[in-house]
Amino acid sequence: MMPATAVVPNAHAAGLFVHAYTFRSESRRLASDFKGDPKAEYKLFYNLGVDGVFSDFPDHAKAARDNRAVAGPAHVQRPATAGLFVVWRTSMRAY
Repeated sequence: MMPATAVVPNAHAAGLFVHAYTFRSESRRLASDFKGDPKAEYKLFYNLGVDGVFSDFPDHAKAARDNRAVAGPAHVQRPATAGLFVVWRTSMRAY
């Protein structure tokens, strides 16, 4: 994996929310760094400070968010609207 950039903190400094997409949990779609563990990928992005993710596997994304070891950068205040977004063909749900 490449080292993290300043995109997330810069976006937050500009008052923007950061939502990463689209996460999948199949081993064949994960970078080898995650050793087949999709929750490791979600945790990485949450720990980098993203405000939410779009996922085809909301149960994995929510579990990773709720059980991550690090709460993310201390200087980033989480907005009330931050969350997990799941997109289907014709609808969107927020958790």
